[in-house]
Amino acid sequence: MSGGDANVTQPASKLHYLQAILAEIGKVKGFVAGYDYDAYAANVMAQYATERAILNISEAVRNLEKHARRDDPTFQLATLSPHIAWSNIKGIGNILRHDYETVTPSRIWTVVTAHLDGLEAACHEALRQP
Repeated sequence: MSGGDANVTQPASKLHYLQAILAEIGKVKGFVAGYDYDAYAANVMAQYATERAILNISEAVRNLEKHARRDDPTFQLATLSPHIAWSNIKGIGNILRHDYETVTPSRIWTVVTAHLDGLEAACHEALRQP
């Protein structure tokens, strides 16, 4: 191995976390492509995969906020997109981690069908900002 810098981890950036959120949204869309609610509710693997991706989205939002505040202590997620319920995105991660027994297919389906498109659009918009 050449050079001592190969193993040095650079701090993740806002760009990194926005791209991570978009990648996870893309995975969710793939997991549920062609499904209606009944098909989703009948497919445990699709449910687990979707829940994991939503958990990853939640964690990426937490890290986005943490790392952006490191660079700008006044940073607020709402400045990226005020119409996104950022606290709910962070909160669903806690539910998936700690209260997973309360998670139902209908709850996750609602997240997928009612909220991910808006989050995806907000992330694309944030990537266009300087």
